[in-house]
Amino acid sequence: CSALMYASENGHLKIVQYLVKNFANVNVKNLNDDTPIMLATKNGFFEVVKYLVDNRAYINLTNKEGDTPLLYAVKKNYFNIV
Repeated sequence: CSALMYASENGHLKIVQYLVKNFANVNVKNLNDDTPIMLATKNGFFEVVKYLVDNRAYINLTNKEGDTPLLYAVKKNYFNIV
């Protein structure tokens, strides 16, 4: 698990910004093929999701279960992310 994954999953926007500005891969995957944007979406961190999208995070990637960030947002009723 990368620092960007942890920061995204826990909603630490300033850390996400720092890591991305220092060339962290915004599309890195964990063992489940989740990406930082998936983890931020799953936990409802709108500002982190927006920042990652603005920095070229792929929104159509799927994890091993076939889930996408959009699917997570809909499942959890995070319509501000949708």
